[in-house]
Amino acid sequence: MKNLSLSLMIGGVLGMSLITSGCATSRAATNAQPVMQPQAHHQPAKMHGDKHGKHDGKRGKMWQDLNLTAAQQAQFDQIKARYDVARKQLKATIAQQEATIAQQKQAGANTATLLALHQQRQNSVEQMMALKKQQRQQMLSVLTPEQQLKFYEQQGKRGWQDGKGKGKDKHNQHRPMRDMPPAPTNTTTLWQAPAQGSNTV
Repeated sequence: MKNLSLSLMIGGVLGMSLITSGCATSRAATNAQPVMQPQAHHQPAKMHGDKHGKHDGKRGKMWQDLNLTAAQQAQFDQIKARYDVARKQLKATIAQQEATIAQQKQAGANTATLLALHQQRQNSVEQMMALKKQQRQQMLSVLTPEQQLKFYEQQGKRGWQDGKGKGKDKHNQHRPMRDMPPAPTNTTTLWQAPAQGSNTV
């Protein structure tokens, strides 16, 4: 009986030891599991500070959709770089002209002075538009006839004709007609109705 009791006691102690050891191992395994950190959602690089992309994106996408060859893309880059220099210079000139207009207006300059300044600014704006047109024509000359046709078809679908639709830059601050002086009201009539009884057709 003593041997049986001793055996049962030893067996119970061993069982409790195994249970305790198993629990400790389970806790250790649980604690050893790496804690999953929430992953930050990284935005593509082009989403940050891509204002130039938005400005040129719609027009630029039209060129990209033409499946340009490497040689054509290289020519495009050269044309763009060449015209970018001239546009930046004109943009600085227009900004300076606008600042001068504001200063002269605040100083109480007369109409003739302000009109002359506005006309100077208008000339610069028209030069800017001419540069853009020249750049576009040079880029079109790089394309094949099939690519040119696709470009014009895309342009029509986007509603760019006559400056309407999505292609219109609503942030453009250099619209050529905005600062034009109003037409004089005492203009000479160029056409007169024929006198009564005449046979004018």
